[in-house]
Amino acid sequence: MPSSMTRNTTPLLDYHVLPTPQTSLPNSVGGLKKKKAKSDILLEAGHIQDEIKSMHSDAMLHHNSKHQCFLVKLDVKSEHHWDLKKYEWLHVHQAHLLVLDKEAKTLWLKIQFHQMTQGNRTPVLDGAM
Repeated sequence: MPSSMTRNTTPLLDYHVLPTPQTSLPNSVGGLKKKKAKSDILLEAGHIQDEIKSMHSDAMLHHNSKHQCFLVKLDVKSEHHWDLKKYEWLHVHQAHLLVLDKEAKTLWLKIQFHQMTQGNRTPVLDGAM
């Protein structure tokens, strides 16, 4: 029994174990797990940043496409508006020519009427008009 007593009487300081590769293995596995988790998170954050950049790029392309479409529509509308203006001007010009022609005929008829009522005192020049 004395030997069992000696075991019990051994101070706790004698059981102090210095770290060895085998005893520090759990700490390194834990550290590796933390490093792996950190690396995975950084990798995932990088993927998310790439997706955000891609989405931003897609949004800018969409915006530019809409802008180009707007410019094309504006150009077509301007051309159409210009064509309408030309047509309107042509129509007004033709109407003005018709009015002038009618006024010329009216004046010619007034001159003829005046000459008829005056008894032909002034000679009528054919083709003067």
